[in-house]
Amino acid sequence: MAKSAKIFSNEENGVNMADTPRLSTTEDENAGLLHSREPCDDGRSTRATSRLPRSQLIILTLSLSNAISIAAVLILVVFHGPAFYLSEAPATVIYPAQPEWFPPQIPVKKVLHGNKLYGQPPNPESIEAWNRLLPIGRGWVTVKNETALPDLPGLNQSLPEHRAYPSVFHQLHCLYSTMDAYYELIDRLNKNEGAKRELPTDPGWNSEHLNHCWDYLRQTIMCNADVTLEWRKYNEQVGTGWGYQHQCKDWDAIIAWAEKYRYSNNWGILRGGGERIPLQ
Repeated sequence: MAKSAKIFSNEENGVNMADTPRLSTTEDENAGLLHSREPCDDGRSTRATSRLPRSQLIILTLSLSNAISIAAVLILVVFHGPAFYLSEAPATVIYPAQPEWFPPQIPVKKVLHGNKLYGQPPNPESIEAWNRLLPIGRGWVTVKNETALPDLPGLNQSLPEHRAYPSVFHQLHCLYSTMDAYYELIDRLNKNEGAKRELPTDPGWNSEHLNHCWDYLRQTIMCNADVTLEWRKYNEQVGTGWGYQHQCKDWDAIIAWAEKYRYSNNWGILRGGGERIPLQ
C-alpha cells in the first residue's frame, strides 16, 4: 500500500505518469484488464487484449463447422429416411403389414412361349380357353372392412365391405374385348363388302368401350414396365418375344385367392358371355 500511495503522490506533484512503472502485457491479462487502442501519453498505441488468441479462434471455427455438419446429417436422416415422408401422393399407400385379404404376390420366373389357342379367331375351343383364364366369379372379390382399410382412391370407408376388381382380370377382359370386336368387324365386312367400317353398337364392343380398353392397357403396360431384355436373334426380321425369361407372379395362387374371396359364381371373360350364378 505504501508504494501505491507514493505513485499517487507523484501524480499530484505533476510527475509524468509515463515515468511510473506500468503493468506488463502478461500482468494485464492476468489482471483481466481490457485496453483500447487509444494512444498512450508517449504516442504509442496499445493492442486490444480483448482479441482471442489464434489457437482459440481455430478451435472455435472447427467446433462450429462440426456442429453444422452434424445438424445437416440429422436433417437428412430424420426427414428423408424410409420411415418418414415429407409429402405423399394421394395414391401412395403404405400398409403396416400385409393383411390376410391382400392378393398374393409370389414371384416366379417364367419363359414365355407362343400358344396358338389364344391367338386365333374366336371359336368354341378358343372362347372356352379365354373364359377359363378368369376365376369363378369373373375376378370380382369382396373385401370386408375388418382390418381398417387405409384410405385409397375410390374407396368409401363408411361401407362394411367392398367389391374390387383386380387389375389383371380387367386387363384380360379388355384385351379379349379388343380381339373379339376386331373379328366381329371382319365378319361383317366379309359378309357385305359394301358395309361401312363401323364397330358394333353392342355395349361390349362399341367404340367408347374399346377406346377405354386401349388406353387402359397402354397405362397398365407402362405401369408394370416389364424390362426383360429380348435379345435379337440372328437373321430375325421381326421379334416374337417368345423364349425370354420374365419375372412373373404365381398365377395359380392369384386364381385361388380370387375364388376364395369371390363375389359371385359367375364366369366368363365378357360381361354376360358366361353363365350368371349368384353366390350361395
